[in-house]
Amino acid sequence: LVDRVPSAQLLSTSEYQDDFAALLAGPGGELWAAWVAYRRQANSVIVRRFDGNTWQTAQTVSEKPGDHFLVKLGRDRQGRVWAVWSAQVSGNWDLYGRSFDGRSWSATTRLTEDPQPDIYHNLASDSGGNLWLVWQGFRKGRSDIFARRYDGAAWSAAERVSTSAANDWDPAIAADASGRVYVAWDSYD
Repeated sequence: LVDRVPSAQLLSTSEYQDDFAALLAGPGGELWAAWVAYRRQANSVIVRRFDGNTWQTAQTVSEKPGDHFLVKLGRDRQGRVWAVWSAQVSGNWDLYGRSFDGRSWSATTRLTEDPQPDIYHNLASDSGGNLWLVWQGFRKGRSDIFARRYDGAAWSAAERVSTSAANDWDPAIAADASGRVYVAWDSYD
């Protein structure tokens, strides 16, 4: 039995220690890969695009090295690719994102602002093209699952998805063909 499989290809470089890889597929064989790269006591968020034929040069999406964690990729209804990551700024973890319109990256958008940590996020696009962001957020010392929707022009207000009195962790998200969005998570309930 013979199976034809693609050969492995190194996307990162030896100058960094790399973690938390994410992959997003697009039209025409397009792929986007993203990861968190560490060197000199700081992290950067790196992305690399495969245009259907070749991998393009890696780009640093985080505006400066810092304390970054867990990058995820998604696509909005205008076809813009979003990279969203957690970053610790002034002692608090929040979610930040940038979108790529085919020519350049947008300014960094702060997506959460609570004074307690917002981490372990995921992205999914629904059948209407809305981009959904879910994450684990701590409020009053307890973690719950939250969601926001990007309609192509603006982000909705954050909504708490989980209702347990116990801690809820590490959400996953999926959307079906009829526009419904499903969120699953681990709970200590």
